[in-house]
Amino acid sequence: MPATREGPILIVDDSPDAREAMGELLEVKGYAVVKAAGAEDALCRLRQGLAPSMILLDLLMSGKDGFAFRQEQTADPNLAAIPVVIYSGYHNVHYAALELGVAGYFQKPVDPDKLLELIETYRYRG
Repeated sequence: MPATREGPILIVDDSPDAREAMGELLEVKGYAVVKAAGAEDALCRLRQGLAPSMILLDLLMSGKDGFAFRQEQTADPNLAAIPVVIYSGYHNVHYAALELGVAGYFQKPVDPDKLLELIETYRYRG
């Protein structure tokens, strides 16, 4: 199922606190949100038909990290077109964004205004 502008925003983060905080911010602003507890959880949901309008992806997670997630996502023709914005406390997140070919990126801690600007800029347009 292809992504649509009306689809939810998928937050992929192994930190429950980060998922909840980002999810609450987006829900208050009127966005539908789905939260995945890590890369495996997100990939499973996507392969079962979840069609998000974009993915917010933490790079550094336990188990499968954001780099591995992105590799699998881009290799799957059903998932490759979903825009991804990465975030991390990782000091070279800009270079990781270039390497991974994502729509956008931001550093932790999350700047709510920057996050909302990225969502409006890169969310799937169809």
